[in-house]
Amino acid sequence: MQVANVQSLNVDSTQSDIMIWANKYNGKSRTEYLRDANEFFYFMHGRRIDEISKTEIETINENGKRTRLLNKHVEKYKQYLKEKNSDSSIRRKIYGIRSLYKFLRINGYDVDHLIFETSTLKKKTKGYGFYSTDEVKRLATEALEERDGEELSALILLAAITSLRLNALLGLYWSNIIKHEQSGLYLVNTIDKGDQEAIRPFEQDLFDKLLSIRNRTGSDKLFPNLKPDKVEKSIIRLNERIGFCTTRNLRFHSLRKVAINFEMKTTGNLRRAKDQGGHKSAQVLLENYTESEDDYSSRAGILMMKTIDEKVFDSVGKEELLNMIKEINYGVYQQLAYRIQQKGDLNEVTY
Repeated sequence: MQVANVQSLNVDSTQSDIMIWANKYNGKSRTEYLRDANEFFYFMHGRRIDEISKTEIETINENGKRTRLLNKHVEKYKQYLKEKNSDSSIRRKIYGIRSLYKFLRINGYDVDHLIFETSTLKKKTKGYGFYSTDEVKRLATEALEERDGEELSALILLAAITSLRLNALLGLYWSNIIKHEQSGLYLVNTIDKGDQEAIRPFEQDLFDKLLSIRNRTGSDKLFPNLKPDKVEKSIIRLNERIGFCTTRNLRFHSLRKVAINFEMKTTGNLRRAKDQGGHKSAQVLLENYTESEDDYSSRAGILMMKTIDEKVFDSVGKEELLNMIKEINYGVYQQLAYRIQQKGDLNEVTY
């Protein structure tokens, strides 16, 4: 038995290396990346993943001679893709192949993943739109009228609160939910895109909604009756029923942006916004997950030269002042209220 195990460890192939890479991804991403790899190898060599050799991955047959795979060969492949694919689709395909070649380079293949660059491709000009927090609440309320509406409504709220992707949410079990005793909140603990651990808090009210679903269905899954296509179609239908403008391009993925955008608008704390969305790249977050409006009067170069006379606060009442704070920075308003509440709790303990 020991000999057999040693022999099995010595058996290696290009196909097994590729599958180790592919298994880093889950679900739809894994399927798409494998399909993209197959398409690339078939274009370059007329072979599929289960037929390709290490030599063929490292080189290409050019005029009867094997030569190193170069960027010019990749550019030729991109020109072929442009016949039937949008720039955004080509970017995804090239990104997948680049990821594969980076993995192979690290594992001893004589390849250069940097030849798979996508800077010449135009970025998607219009991404999915943004819901406001009030619109999310309305969407969740309207969802109750849909088939399996209780589940859909809770899913919408959980998506907006946690910023998790649809596939990750639909894959949740009750074993992914834990109680955080110190805060009294509940935590979703799961794996999101890129095999990254994601821990997101939510409150008792939403927990009670999820518990109601469990009591009714008896399922260990949070959303046993929902599928990705069904959810996406429901969101489009709900948008139309409510009257949201179609040009806003609102989709389920728009829910992922809600808390991230809220964080940036209310506190401007980029680190917290990245934690909320699970982003490694600040550029991706700022370009795709935040709405920006130019307010030149609040630029640092203008504000730093102004002298503030605190007597101006005497000219407004409490309610007007609080409304101003909320309008300028809702996060500051929340933090101020929280600190005052903490101070009151501390005084109660002291006395």
